[in-house]
Amino acid sequence: MPNGAEAIQTPLKEDCLNVVGENHKESGARRVDEKNYTVSHIGLSNYWQEHEFRERSLTEEEKKEKMTKKSSYVDKRKMADPFKLRFLHWIKLIEENAAEIAKFSPLNWKIYFIKKLINQIDLIQTLWSHLQLLKLNVFDAEFEKNEKEKFLDLEEYVKNIAVTWESLYKRNYNLAIFYGFNRSIKPEQLKFDWASGGKVVTTHNSEESYKASINALLDALVKKGLINSRDSTKTEEEFNKERSYAMHYVANKRYLEKDVWKIGQDHVDDIKELPRTYNLVTRDEFNAHFNKWLEAENMRRDVSVDIPQLI
Repeated sequence: MPNGAEAIQTPLKEDCLNVVGENHKESGARRVDEKNYTVSHIGLSNYWQEHEFRERSLTEEEKKEKMTKKSSYVDKRKMADPFKLRFLHWIKLIEENAAEIAKFSPLNWKIYFIKKLINQIDLIQTLWSHLQLLKLNVFDAEFEKNEKEKFLDLEEYVKNIAVTWESLYKRNYNLAIFYGFNRSIKPEQLKFDWASGGKVVTTHNSEESYKASINALLDALVKKGLINSRDSTKTEEEFNKERSYAMHYVANKRYLEKDVWKIGQDHVDDIKELPRTYNLVTRDEFNAHFNKWLEAENMRRDVSVDIPQLI
């Protein structure tokens, strides 16, 4: 091990699947280093992000097909974190975020409120982008007959959520306050040009319109038979746990694979008491050793840059 990482034993195991908690934004900013740490340093075979891990490994025939087709290859395996549960979870997060945001006045510029605003944009954009990925056949293995087309029919409902959201913040929130107190927020982060065509959308009661647009999407899911009415009343926490249990099930099936699979720490919290055959690691446990390794690695890089080249 490099100096500096020796004092803390790595929580990762080399002989099985390691399911590791993370904060997505934290790990997203250092993804290359995490891959180098787990694959090059620890010696694991693969590093998977939450959305990348599949229900099973590739067959030999699929491996050959992937090698032949390269970028045009379409993976036919189901996701370990099912598309439908993710989609429903995001809708519920949008719905519950909207209720939280409604509690604040235009002059309440607390960081908590700003984060809710930004998070709401991210969630709506994520819903939209996953519908676009459906068109590229990315999730085909996830669906029963005609289900994919029914999900694609939801595009206008998602667009309407974006349009009514844009109306809501333009009408009710003085965002100049937020820009003044948080320079990292850019106006385009709170806009949906793809939804409104760049036009300013106004309604007489934008808050009610926004809530109605979310309810319309939930109603459409029920009417199309994609969920039952009982599921439409579940909380985001319930959907999050269903996702966690689905991940746990796949991890137990694929426990012999010498990989690391990074998932949200909230999922780790949901499954930490369940019996398992894989190695479960919390974000804090991972960070304790990773940060020491990264510190030593950065020092090594700095030293190598400072050494004069002999000509």
